[in-house]
Amino acid sequence: MRSFQRIAVLVVSTALATAAITAPASAEPSQVFYIAPHVTVTEANTDGCRGATQYFNARDYQNVEINWTNATNEDHPCLRVDYYPVTTSRFCNFYFYVPSNYATARMEWQLESQTGERLVNLVFDENPYSGFTWLASSGHVPGDAPVSHIWFTDGTAWPSGRIGWGVDAGHGIMQVCDA
Repeated sequence: MRSFQRIAVLVVSTALATAAITAPASAEPSQVFYIAPHVTVTEANTDGCRGATQYFNARDYQNVEINWTNATNEDHPCLRVDYYPVTTSRFCNFYFYVPSNYATARMEWQLESQTGERLVNLVFDENPYSGFTWLASSGHVPGDAPVSHIWFTDGTAWPSGRIGWGVDAGHGIMQVCDA
């Protein structure tokens, strides 16, 4: 497999491999893409973002390699985690891998379409979940335009708890699209 800025693995199947997700109601096969995160430290060694290290590596209770950070004040995000889904005109659902530990914060997600339209402040509370959990659908972007970019920062209106995410495509965002 080649490495690209936008990593996706295409799997065509009639059922999803993860028990936490139910297959779409359609009997048609779904297209499933696994999207890797891209982490960028946006600020470090400041009053708002103390220390040089803004996120940490660990394993969750399922032995999945993850990263985590502390939720910070929304005025001082210290890092940004980006996902670049496969752009398609088909309707898609997006499922985020929530680690089984190190994931206790409310997060604010952004979805952006190819045309630059954005759904802002999609609030997602990691605390009650683990495994792949529904985050959003392509219908959340104004005009039902294809989603081309999904991201979050550690800056949140609820600056407490830990934000956790999987480090590889198999534990990032799962994009499930109609066939």
